[in-house]
Amino acid sequence: MSTQDLDAEDAKLVVLARGAGACVEIWPQAEYESQHGRALEGLNPLSREYKELKRHLFGSASDTELDAAGRVMVPSYLIRHAHLDRDVAVLGTGDYLEVWDRATWESENERAADRVTELTARFDHPS
Repeated sequence: MSTQDLDAEDAKLVVLARGAGACVEIWPQAEYESQHGRALEGLNPLSREYKELKRHLFGSASDTELDAAGRVMVPSYLIRHAHLDRDVAVLGTGDYLEVWDRATWESENERAADRVTELTARFDHPS
């Protein structure tokens, strides 16, 4: 996904959510609901795990709309989660965007680069 994809008329509604790392994720609303709904499939809706996961996925998310310039206001609780300051990095990750504090991202990116072989070794690639 790119910022241009978010500018499309059908993607004016977005969801801002806590990222897996110290970042804020920005999803098109329909994609967020689809992807995160699938994460709950197969779980017993009365189980503790289901309720905890649902709270995490939807309880910390914020629905909003892009303004005319394609911007969003990030809620203060998400700014605190991601430790966002003046300088940020915005990353296109396919289905959604991630917003990181620039210094945090640079550190995270260095660690991830060192782990690429480890991370990709888990995939079953044909020889």
